[in-house]
Amino acid sequence: EMLYQWQDDLWAKKNLKTGKYFSQKYLIKIRGQFNTVLSWIEKRYGYKNLLLEVDKPKRRIAKKEMQIWTREQFETFISYVDDSTYHALFTFMFFTGRRKGELFALYKTDIKGDRITFDKSVNRRTFGNSTWEITSTKADKSCNIPVCKVVQDEIKRYNPPKTGKFYFGGEKPLPPTTVDRVFKKYVDMSGVPMIRLHDLRHSFVSMLIHLGANIYCVADLISDTVEMVTKTYGHLYEEDKMNILSKIR
Repeated sequence: EMLYQWQDDLWAKKNLKTGKYFSQKYLIKIRGQFNTVLSWIEKRYGYKNLLLEVDKPKRRIAKKEMQIWTREQFETFISYVDDSTYHALFTFMFFTGRRKGELFALYKTDIKGDRITFDKSVNRRTFGNSTWEITSTKADKSCNIPVCKVVQDEIKRYNPPKTGKFYFGGEKPLPPTTVDRVFKKYVDMSGVPMIRLHDLRHSFVSMLIHLGANIYCVADLISDTVEMVTKTYGHLYEEDKMNILSKIR
């Protein structure tokens, strides 16, 4: 009964900053960590882990519509970015669609001409003394990807740090919290709708689909599966929807 009460109280809590309930995913993670502790106690001291007999609550929350920027909105945003490092980083994000961890992990040697090699990512969840480590990409792939002229021009303008191997950070990868804060600052300055940094990836894929790109080409450019692209990233622009509907007479 105490475990049921603990669980009910946990699911009833709200985030003090947002005033909203915590997500089901976040609460299940807390429950899982507590379950690990209780399982260890059972193994070590013999007290039965009764949490295994307590059903997990379910909370159905409608999925939010994915937020994206059009190219015009990105151009407005980037015109306010006066820091060369972040100008290059955000341009790479929007016009390559790569995950931020992959971009943070870029070495200077990964960029050659009109192609970029993506074969690693920065992992912040480490078990050692370091706050970060270099791992394989999420898809465990090594890809040498061609980039568009916008990115090629950005590469020519941008001067990476003179010391260190990282293309954007120099001696070490850029801190994600700092990047998020800088991104928000420029979004506020530009007046464009607020989106997440990861939504620049969605924006890139939506732009490719809007331009008529083959779904297999899209999947290859962002190193994802065709099924995942179709399920997650197949979001047409509003004008595409209207153009399709206008053909129904």
